[in-house]
Amino acid sequence: MFRNAIAFFSVLGLALYILQPQNNIPATAATDYSKPATMLISLDRSSSMYNSEFPPYLSREDAAKQITSKFVDKIDFNQDKVGLMLFSDEVQYPAPIGSSKSTIINQIKSYKHTSGTRIYMALDAAYAALPKNNTTTRYIIMPTDGKHYDDPAITADQRDAKTIESATKIKNAGVTIVTIGIADADSKLLDKVASPGLSF
Repeated sequence: MFRNAIAFFSVLGLALYILQPQNNIPATAATDYSKPATMLISLDRSSSMYNSEFPPYLSREDAAKQITSKFVDKIDFNQDKVGLMLFSDEVQYPAPIGSSKSTIINQIKSYKHTSGTRIYMALDAAYAALPKNNTTTRYIIMPTDGKHYDDPAITADQRDAKTIESATKIKNAGVTIVTIGIADADSKLLDKVASPGLSF
């Protein structure tokens, strides 16, 4: 249960990495804080997120909603642009980049889970939605349990390889990926997906 608590509250420090540069930010997390940020929150809405793991009977989905809402509430929307993408085995954009804080938080609080998970697809879709110029610092913020539920003909190793390949391509293009593991997340996979030092 201690790991669950750590996963739940680790996001409170996440805003400091993005919004308030500190001397203790890992040197490997190379980010240009002189530019405004463009962030796409890619939120896992798959059926596995409905499992109850947080007391008192709080589901992974509810925990992700609370974590992400608190994070969004700390962002200065006068300077930075934020969007919300929901993913399972398909993606939806209930709040495109540039939406208001209230719109994004309301969408976070009201979404419902559905079946399937394709993290590699979510990464590719999130990258496609971000601007391709470097006038802003670009982020993909991904709260997820890291569990794949996909075509059974594809092995777990193949799914992981496709996910890591997508993440590597995105990071090489100058996008910072932040992963937030919910409950018993696949931390080994999420560590490889995230930019160095930004897997929580």
